[in-house]
Amino acid sequence: FDLILQEGFDVASDITLGKDAPIVQWLMEQNAPYLGFDVPNDPRVLIPETQFYFGLSLIATPFLAHDRLLGFLLFVNRQTRNAFSYNQMVLLSAISDFIAMAIDNIRYKQEEFDRSRLMQTKRGYLR
Repeated sequence: FDLILQEGFDVASDITLGKDAPIVQWLMEQNAPYLGFDVPNDPRVLIPETQFYFGLSLIATPFLAHDRLLGFLLFVNRQTRNAFSYNQMVLLSAISDFIAMAIDNIRYKQEEFDRSRLMQTKRGYLR
């Protein structure tokens, strides 16, 4: 997954998260958001301190379409435990659902456009 980071985040701009990243594995396996109040002591997701997204608190909400992970929102607080609330996770989950629908609609419209162009090309060859 490509990343879009907050300005001032101390991470290289070309970094990506692969499917082997602990938080990505969680999102793919659970198809549910992750809310970590005390990430270093949370056995559900073992994030090494060397990972750029390691912090004391973390929220990750997936963009899911047809049970497929398209992307996710990830918020990290490196300094405070219990920095995020359940209500914030619910709000971010709703936003993620809308993003997933938008991505899915864009893909559908692109497929429709491609089919239309293909049909036009076929008609041109048949004349």
